[in-house]
Amino acid sequence: MATQDDFAERFGELMGRGAQATVYARRDVATKVYNAGYPKEYVFYEAAIMGFVEAAEIPMSKPYEVLNVNGQMCLKMSRVTGQSVADMILSEPGRAPALMDDLVKLQVDIHAKHIFMPVRLRSKLKELIAHNGHLDAARRQAILALCERVPEGEALCHGDFHYSNVLFNDGEYWVIDWIDAAKGEPLLDACHSYVCYVIGSAELAELYLTRYCATSGAKREDVLQWLPIQAGILYGVIPDKFNAALLGSVSVKVVVASIMSYLRRPSSVHEGVFPG
Repeated sequence: MATQDDFAERFGELMGRGAQATVYARRDVATKVYNAGYPKEYVFYEAAIMGFVEAAEIPMSKPYEVLNVNGQMCLKMSRVTGQSVADMILSEPGRAPALMDDLVKLQVDIHAKHIFMPVRLRSKLKELIAHNGHLDAARRQAILALCERVPEGEALCHGDFHYSNVLFNDGEYWVIDWIDAAKGEPLLDACHSYVCYVIGSAELAELYLTRYCATSGAKREDVLQWLPIQAGILYGVIPDKFNAALLGSVSVKVVVASIMSYLRRPSSVHEGVFPG
């Protein structure tokens, strides 16, 4: 098995580590080296999705090559550098409204792209719900029934769009981490973004939702109606301290209170999905 030094000699400087892979870079090429045993089909899938999205002409990393190096799968791509918008907001909180405006405009522009994608967002999320073993049968069935109400949609959806997946470099925003991209309903995609912000900051989540609705023309209730789907996908996956709140039994400070109040509304179509 190749060592870190072996990969560094072949692919360049060690840039960072994640749960599933380590990234190296030399000049304008980055190489993602996946952990030993990581399924090769997932690597080819990620490269393929990036290839499809490339047609949308969005500033992003371009896939070059999939390799097998001594039994470990690797993905070569164009190198993207810059500061994440999350770090920009953390270092300069006063810029949050302006930066959020830029993020929302970028997301709405992505939603306006109509390109061929081999994956449908609704089908993808239904699979995740159906195979989430942390959900009991009643909740799973209720959420799957709600999934049937989601329009198919024709928008390009990033699937995990938030300020940590957007980098700023030399006056331009670059979008990273496209593995969850699919074609589908843009408001379902926006609901996921809302939940991502909620976990970090209820204030940022509210800022995002307000600006997204103002820019896209959507109504906030049309975005929030898909909250049980997003909560069901996350339940059991994110740290334990958030799970009780996702089920609606406890309001944890870092989990948005509006999710809880919305899911508990007597008139809501979600009544019984996440009972208090």
